[in-house]
Amino acid sequence: AMKKNLKISFRNLELLAKFLVKTHNQGIHWGLFPSSTGDIDSVREYVPGDKRLDCRSSLRTGKVMSRTFIPERQMNIFIILDGSGSQFYGQSLTKIEAGVLVGLYFNFLAGAVNDRVGLLTFDQSVRTFCEPTLNEGYVSSLLMNFLSERKIFRGTNSLIALRKILSLELSDTLFVFISDFYFPIEDKFLTLMKSLAFGKNNAAIAVILVNKKEWAWPRQKFSGKLLDAEDNSKFLSVNFNDLKLIKSQEQSFSQWQKCLFKKFRQCHCRTALIDVNQEKRMLFPLVRLLLNCSTVKL
Repeated sequence: AMKKNLKISFRNLELLAKFLVKTHNQGIHWGLFPSSTGDIDSVREYVPGDKRLDCRSSLRTGKVMSRTFIPERQMNIFIILDGSGSQFYGQSLTKIEAGVLVGLYFNFLAGAVNDRVGLLTFDQSVRTFCEPTLNEGYVSSLLMNFLSERKIFRGTNSLIALRKILSLELSDTLFVFISDFYFPIEDKFLTLMKSLAFGKNNAAIAVILVNKKEWAWPRQKFSGKLLDAEDNSKFLSVNFNDLKLIKSQEQSFSQWQKCLFKKFRQCHCRTALIDVNQEKRMLFPLVRLLLNCSTVKL
């Protein structure tokens, strides 16, 4: 029965990810790269998500027409998925399930435009590793196996994951780091993320999984600690030096969010905040980020 429920759950995640890819245009990730424009392929009637309109064709036909382009090169999407203890918290959807959904979304997005996709999952060590491949089904099976383990791994070693990926010396790659980032964001981590983003024609996104109900503050003051399981104890210190003692849950979350966004800006990494309690709507911030980046260079 448990295996049957798992298959149904994973299938639902797959269907939702495919729906979002089909609904919000294929190849929208192209705008994140420094050089994303190719030769004009054809002119077609406008569909939601198209970013370049063809005025002459629109006037001639009386319809809104847009241009499509032949990409200059095949790209990679590399998914980095945190599977440590804190990812297993949630109600209708845990953060580990939300992370798998994000991974599936990027997997299908790559497959829709014949891009390669790579995968690395980690906790204290690297759990799954797959170099960029065109085999979309294989990456989906790796994500399903990752979800099926259902083990609460202790601890997070993000540095070993990033160093493993940097050893590939990838170019033309969008790196997607999926985590709740309930670990100290130190200078070493930021340096490695910056190295990924600054590779030849590379870009990086940090997908931040949040569940506000996890936040706790003893005696009405937030102490810089989050409900967590990564160190086999009740709390895990965030250790942000600029995190002030504040009285409300909403203020504490907002301050933590600002600190995190500031650190990712330092390494030229874009951010998308995903609330796992939003269920079907939770990927909308990520979709908006990709759609809004069509003409913006990192």
